[in-house]
Amino acid sequence: KNNLMQIEVTETFEKNYQFLFNSNKRFGINQGGSRSGKTWGLCQLMIVYALTKPGTEIAIVRKAMATTRTTVMKDFFKVLKDLNIYEQKQHNKTESKYTFKNGSVVIFMGADDEQKLRGLSSQIVWANEANELWYDDFFQLNLRCTHKFIVDFNPSDASSWIYDLPEDNSRLIKSTYKDNPFLGDIQIKEIERLIETDESLYT
Repeated sequence: KNNLMQIEVTETFEKNYQFLFNSNKRFGINQGGSRSGKTWGLCQLMIVYALTKPGTEIAIVRKAMATTRTTVMKDFFKVLKDLNIYEQKQHNKTESKYTFKNGSVVIFMGADDEQKLRGLSSQIVWANEANELWYDDFFQLNLRCTHKFIVDFNPSDASSWIYDLPEDNSRLIKSTYKDNPFLGDIQIKEIERLIETDESLYT
């Protein structure tokens, strides 16, 4: 929440808010299963941060730009519209970025665009579904991030550079579908049905 609006949020949002605004740690690691609400909550958080920190540059990255457009970018603009603060003139669709009136900018990119990746400079980087990224992608992003680096991932991979991030400089935030109070009954039943059909996938 901020002084401009009220937002319905999850506990996962609150934990990420504390990390981003009140922690001196660099890495925010969101480990969450399907439908845990981590992506939606982080979209909300990026908007709140952009509004309360004028002139901030935020980069939201996935491995491929095509996937970025159909997933996290779609969610981000839905959150903006749900909050009734989206303005079309502020949205540069060609460059995949949104500029707030206070000068804060959110840019979306794919790590598959090497030229754009190496030209990046931002205070905040959020690597969405970060286990899709190669270590070199992370290295380039981390080098060009001046403040906080956020990752979210589903712990379905046994090995990833994410597990090697320094524990003493990281905040681990775990979530499951049980942490998402906005999930519908049908979705909850389908997830819980996995206990009987595919226990490893449920886990």
